[in-house]
Amino acid sequence: MNNFVKSHGLGNDYLVLDSEKIDFKLSKKTIVKICHRNYGVGADGILVLIKSKKADFGLKIFNPDGSEAEKSGNGLRIFSKFLYVYRYIKRKEFTIETKSGLVNIKVTIKNQKVRLVKVEMGKAIFESSKVPVRTKKKYSINESIKVSGNIFTYSCVSVGNPHCVIFLKETSADYAKDFGELIEKNKLFPKRINVQFAQIISRNKVKIEIWERGAGYTLASGSSSCGVVSAGYKLGLLNKKVKVLMPGGELSIEIDDNFNLIMEGPVEEICSYVENKLDMARMFPRESRLFANEILQGAPRMLKILSGPLKQLADQKAEIINSWVKAGKIEPINPYHLIFSIWATTQHYADFDVQIHAVLGHKHNDSHFNDARTYLRLLFTRLLEPKVK
Repeated sequence: MNNFVKSHGLGNDYLVLDSEKIDFKLSKKTIVKICHRNYGVGADGILVLIKSKKADFGLKIFNPDGSEAEKSGNGLRIFSKFLYVYRYIKRKEFTIETKSGLVNIKVTIKNQKVRLVKVEMGKAIFESSKVPVRTKKKYSINESIKVSGNIFTYSCVSVGNPHCVIFLKETSADYAKDFGELIEKNKLFPKRINVQFAQIISRNKVKIEIWERGAGYTLASGSSSCGVVSAGYKLGLLNKKVKVLMPGGELSIEIDDNFNLIMEGPVEEICSYVENKLDMARMFPRESRLFANEILQGAPRMLKILSGPLKQLADQKAEIINSWVKAGKIEPINPYHLIFSIWATTQHYADFDVQIHAVLGHKHNDSHFNDARTYLRLLFTRLLEPKVK
């Protein structure tokens, strides 16, 4: 049986596979099909567990275009959580071998759940030949590149994979979408390159937009965050401890005088819950409608459950949400109405399936769930993400 787990870090979603539990070859063509948002499962990439002689675990990372990536910060966080949750390992500290080398991992457990994954991302390297960049200069720092009539000042760094960092007075998604691919495939970069458009908020905070090599516009990226902080610290623009703000959320990056990097961030819960509820609506529509019909009748069979175990569960979740509000991790919000909103927006796709198909004008096709996933993630991310001050 070909089992997989789908998870995400700050909106950067991956499929996790155990190489010993699949019976097909992961060819480039197969990877592209699996990652396709309409015709496959849909993902920003695939993480494959393999054996390693140098570390506790080996990891292969594939981009949605079928190419293999050297390293992915968010991919490592997702993979680490997978290993711990599915009991491949019981220790909280372990090592993973990637294409670019060994990575040290530390997970933080709270209430029997993985709440934080700390990844030692290795050392930032600035030598042009090692990024690589086609140039005779030893370093590619504050160099100029012309793209579609626009001149950008860029700095290149490798954090296990190559990055081209461009600092702007003000950034936006349009920069990444309009110029990212052109820079990625520029002849300066023989192995192509990840591109970040960054805006300095303060010496401890930076906002970035990302074009990921082989994946395109991306809501979040751990290695991109490390690349921006490395370049910013090298240029004297950022301190050693920096919060990186992305459309998908934020990460904390720490760098030392020798350019060694540590990345950590909370494992996302609310958006995962939204996506799980949407998946339930997709896979179990009849059960959802049966439940809705019971509620409309006044819940004659389930009232004790609703006012007992369900209420207790909702109270527990509300308490957790309130703690996130107090810690400044999400915007102030009424936790119960947030829960009601999630229930309403996800179960709608099962309970009103006929209406949805009539309005969208197609039959026997559930591709709208992919659009719903993207929309709901954007909706709740914008609602909950702490505002930049």
